[in-house]
Amino acid sequence: MENITEQYQERIEQEFNALCKIIIRHASAEAKCKVSKRWKQEISFEYLIESGMIPAYSYGEFKDGIEDRYPMLLCGHTVILENERLIKALSLLERKKQEIVFLYFFKHYTYQEIARYYGQAYSSVWSRMQTVIKQLKKEMEKQE
Repeated sequence: MENITEQYQERIEQEFNALCKIIIRHASAEAKCKVSKRWKQEISFEYLIESGMIPAYSYGEFKDGIEDRYPMLLCGHTVILENERLIKALSLLERKKQEIVFLYFFKHYTYQEIARYYGQAYSSVWSRMQTVIKQLKKEMEKQE
């Protein structure tokens, strides 16, 4: 009886392994099809330049209003803003408040992530952000 059980168990194991190989093989083939379809749809940047569809360089004036953009150093990163009054108001903030603004608006952190980063409660980060926004608004109104 014990011999039959061992043989039966080996047989089940072999069938399971065979089934796993089939599933992996099909998954691999499906992934290969998806990648090859994507490759057929994608066009390389070099091809676009060589074919003349887009220029390799640009000259002349910028038509998208780049002259109305102002760079600012915020938390060690250069950010480009279009509102000069906002830049002045941001520069008046304390360092920690600038960091919260940077993390939320430029790095797209959630309040929960910012709270974890500073080891604070979600509610304290949320209330601090509301205070910062009011402060920025007040400073910008002063500049009008």
